Amino acid sequence: MKKIVTIMFLFCAVIATAQKKQFKKIAKAVDRNDIATAMEIFNTLNENEIEADYKDEYAFYNAFTLFTNAPDDVDQLLLAMDELKKAEELGFDDEVKFSFVESLGRQLLVKNASKLANSNPQKALSIVKKLASFYPDDHSMKFNTANLAYSTGEFDEALFYYEELFNNGFSGEQDIFKATRVKDGKEEIFPNKVLVEAAIAKGEYKNLIVEKSPSNRGVIVSNLIWLYKNSGQDAKAKEVFVNAFDKYPNDESLKINKADMYLTLGMMDEYKKATEALVDEVSDPKVFDNLGLAAVQNKNYDEAIKYFNLSLSKNPDNFVTLYNLGAIYLEKGNLDSTSYDDQEKLYKSAIDVFEKALKIKPENANVKGTLLSLYGALEMQDKIDALQGK
Repeated sequence: MKKIVTIMFLFCAVIATAQKKQFKKIAKAVDRNDIATAMEIFNTLNENEIEADYKDEYAFYNAFTLFTNAPDDVDQLLLAMDELKKAEELGFDDEVKFSFVESLGRQLLVKNASKLANSNPQKALSIVKKLASFYPDDHSMKFNTANLAYSTGEFDEALFYYEELFNNGFSGEQDIFKATRVKDGKEEIFPNKVLVEAAIAKGEYKNLIVEKSPSNRGVIVSNLIWLYKNSGQDAKAKEVFVNAFDKYPNDESLKINKADMYLTLGMMDEYKKATEALVDEVSDPKVFDNLGLAAVQNKNYDEAIKYFNLSLSKNPDNFVTLYNLGAIYLEKGNLDSTSYDDQEKLYKSAIDVFEKALKIKPENANVKGTLLSLYGALEMQDKIDALQGK
């Protein structure tokens, strides 16, 4: 009997050693970006045979495999997030790999939610709510959930999340991590500090820069005021307005959204004065550019157009702002919900902006190509001939 027990223990030790080697091979394959080999090795493993010491690694690489194989399958992506959480709870301790896969999962789920926002808003909302539940201390996920609920008419959900954000003093400001790629000098944004420091340590990047994203408090307060007004809670709406400006008198986003808040509250004299004073209150055009880009990410095209135009009122010859504004006119014109007449107006607005951009950078092929397409769509043959030098 003793020999049999000894043999059994030896057998278990051999299995554990083999699994350790397999996970090392998978890790090395991932490190050299050989994803096919990593998944091929992983698929040879049987979850029921995994030793306790390696269950964290199995859960982690299972999540990685699901993310890689099913980037558009929401159910599989959510299952992968569950596996990732399991790996964390079981003690998976490779911070860089975990951070990379976690960022990948979040990006894929947010991307799928954005794609579903128009066709299946309930599904989109369920995705971001699930993400928010995965990260209860990450207020940015709650902000995404509130925005989506607001834009899809789920006002009770939106109110719940906006109230929590406002009561917790959330501004939406976040650290943005940038570094310069050594091989070509291109600056890139990283999802978090762990990944940018790892890239610099490997010698692939240099010059870490940490910037702050703009405040979104103005959006939170503005939408919160509207939600209270919409539900007949006028006194509550005014209370939030007063409290916000008392607590955060220097918040740029509050200043920018003040006019809209006055309009919602029905304070028309104040609305007119705030609108006229807006350009004077904010001196840096980058503030408007950042707010415009944030509005684009939330597919709030009217807000984006407003902010980019405000930026151009400060710096009318900014090529990037002109290009972004033209792109938004074009994007809005291409929406299925845009009528033919509105599309024509938006295309003409895009043409006007892109023509200004081309004067600043006449060699830019993207602007030229876009203008030729717009001229063709509106049958402006004379402009096509002029641009082509005929």
